[in-house]
Amino acid sequence: MWTTDTTQRCVTDFSDHWHRRCADRPIDLGTFGVVTPRSVVTRIRRTRDLDERDLLVLDLVRLARAGHDGAEQILLLLVLPRVVHLTRTCRGLRVLPVRDAQAIAFGAVWEAIRELPDAATTAVLHRIGLDALRIITRTATAAVDVPETPVDDEALARLVEGGSGRAPVDDALRDLATVLRWAIDEGVMTSDEVRELAVVDLGEPDDRERLARELGIAPASLTRRVHRLRVRLREAVRAEIVRAGTW
Repeated sequence: MWTTDTTQRCVTDFSDHWHRRCADRPIDLGTFGVVTPRSVVTRIRRTRDLDERDLLVLDLVRLARAGHDGAEQILLLLVLPRVVHLTRTCRGLRVLPVRDAQAIAFGAVWEAIRELPDAATTAVLHRIGLDALRIITRTATAAVDVPETPVDDEALARLVEGGSGRAPVDDALRDLATVLRWAIDEGVMTSDEVRELAVVDLGEPDDRERLARELGIAPASLTRRVHRLRVRLREAVRAEIVRAGTW
């Protein structure tokens, strides 16, 4: 894993190091061939087919697991916005110095890449971000004296419909990841539908535009489509709570 301590911000150090020393230096990147890391990042970001993009990212994950430093650094560069987001929103990181918080977020992303399940083949970058959140919640957040919030109907409504936004962001995302995995396992939603929900709720604006084009629908129609998915998910979770007596 890459490390440096030039400034008080790991994200700044990594970005500067990557752009100055790595981005334009050709490397042998397995199925990608001999390429520059910058060209791989550009290719992935410009790929409109989300399935194809997932395949490209999975190739990088396999290389990173095999010890390929270049592939690992490309993945870290691709999820850099998520590292910043985790640093700013996770309650266990907000209380730390910036450098320490970013170092923990980097470490969580690195661990998420190494532990990515073989079955995780859709919305891979989003999955890495969610798994990194889970890792941070399990470790860095454990020492923060904040009581757990029960997942009652009101909390569930905030989670799958939006709302006041008063619940901690990391708790909501952690619960969302759990709910989505449950939905696939129980056949409530397909993996493609979960990917659509993840792209709309967790992705960047360009990701949502690409998804709308892939589906052949207008952005407004995509919003309505995902709203229907949220309603279906909410009703299924409510039914499960009624059946089991708890979530």
